[in-house]
Amino acid sequence: MASARRDPLIVNQFHTLIDGVKQGAVHKVEGLRQSCQVIKSRSGTDKETHYHPGRLEHGEIVVTKDIDSTDEFSTWRDLVNKGNTDRRPIAIEVWSRNKRVGTYELFECHPIGYKIGTLSASNSGHATEQLTIAFEKLRYKHG
Repeated sequence: MASARRDPLIVNQFHTLIDGVKQGAVHKVEGLRQSCQVIKSRSGTDKETHYHPGRLEHGEIVVTKDIDSTDEFSTWRDLVNKGNTDRRPIAIEVWSRNKRVGTYELFECHPIGYKIGTLSASNSGHATEQLTIAFEKLRYKHG
């Protein structure tokens, strides 16, 4: 029996939600990663090195969006800069053919950097802002 054909995902269809609020005009999310430390060990006279999983390490993501009339990025960043511990969950929903196929859930997120894109009078594109966000836990939910 032949298996059903599975087309690859279209990677340009995604929604970004910060604390449950959908963020408009998001162009790009970069840096979503997780890695595991490797612990080496040997036992007694065993000449083989054995590898064991260690702690999970999470990274930082960079969210790029158009500068628009909302000030959510700068307000969140300003709260953290003033010393407030304002950690929020982030969900990145991946869509393909008008159906959500999975969600990356990031927990204990807080902004650690902010950048304005290049402002140029010779460019007719949108002005953008980037928020760099650290996170402490990553989980993927299918569907």
